[in-house]
Amino acid sequence: MRAQSNRPIIAITMGDPSGVGPEIILKALTDKELYDICIPVVIGDENIISSVREKVFLNKAPSVNPIKELDQALGLPGIVDLISVSHLKEYRPAAPYTEAGKAMVSYIKKAVQMALNKEVSAVVTCPINKYLMHEAGFHYDGHTPFIAHLTHSKDYVMMLAGQNLKVTLVTIHVALKDVPNLITEQRVYKTICVTTEALIKDFGIQSPRIAVSALNPHAGEKGLYGKEEEIILSAIKKAKARYEKQNYNLKIDGPLPPDTVYYMAFKGKYDVVVSMYHDQGLIPLKLLHFSDAVNVTLGLPIVRTSVDHGTAYDIAGKGIADETSLKSAIKTAVLISKNRSK
Repeated sequence: MRAQSNRPIIAITMGDPSGVGPEIILKALTDKELYDICIPVVIGDENIISSVREKVFLNKAPSVNPIKELDQALGLPGIVDLISVSHLKEYRPAAPYTEAGKAMVSYIKKAVQMALNKEVSAVVTCPINKYLMHEAGFHYDGHTPFIAHLTHSKDYVMMLAGQNLKVTLVTIHVALKDVPNLITEQRVYKTICVTTEALIKDFGIQSPRIAVSALNPHAGEKGLYGKEEEIILSAIKKAKARYEKQNYNLKIDGPLPPDTVYYMAFKGKYDVVVSMYHDQGLIPLKLLHFSDAVNVTLGLPIVRTSVDHGTAYDIAGKGIADETSLKSAIKTAVLISKNRSK
């Protein structure tokens, strides 16, 4: 039995068994610093984790402690406390297959249910294959909408967070040609509001400073390069009116030119940039925080963070995947869960 502890329990889903998820878990869970702040429990597959430990790390990685119940977790660095949800027969690095796709979905469902039941304080997810998710019969565009479905959440927002820059997204995985038609007042307004409240409740920033990016070059140059900035400005005014009425102490600026707003946030003028589309926000974010960025889903009734990278089949099974993002995701999950409990 583990010693008495006030550390929050963090459920870590293993992700695609053919990707780098099992490897980064084994590498991250050697870090004593993580165990000082939480008890990580992996939701995955004992055979896969044990096979990776043996074949990839030659048994030099942490040992595995299979458990049925959370109170059986040891919570010790160098020992992976693991709840097996699937029982896959074979470890196939860089060779995704449908059975593994069904398994990776089962890890998410199990971890989210544990969080909804208050058995764990947060869920941290390792990367999945969206195509495999569809093949398994779950037609969602990745973790975020699937977890929103499981938690019955409608007003959710994706944040990518690094030490020096945070961005949230108005639109996520859509074709660039479709973005302008998706920039509506309600969508921008919702993103600003969910972002504002998450900065306060989840990140403990009591007077948030929010920059809202324009869509077009030079913020549209007074309509010369597009009219979307009028919609964005209307949403900003609506958000300001809402929070002024509620006596919030915050700053919302925009729409600001995309080619300068991220630099201003990086230099400390803003706590977050609300971005209009995926690459507008993620290119500067990944330029600064390629290894340590964290994906956070805002607006959920549970705490969910994730690594900010994919399955990396090109290096799966080689033991060289970088675990930094997973460690950052665990630390961020602990921070948010503690802030929410205050």
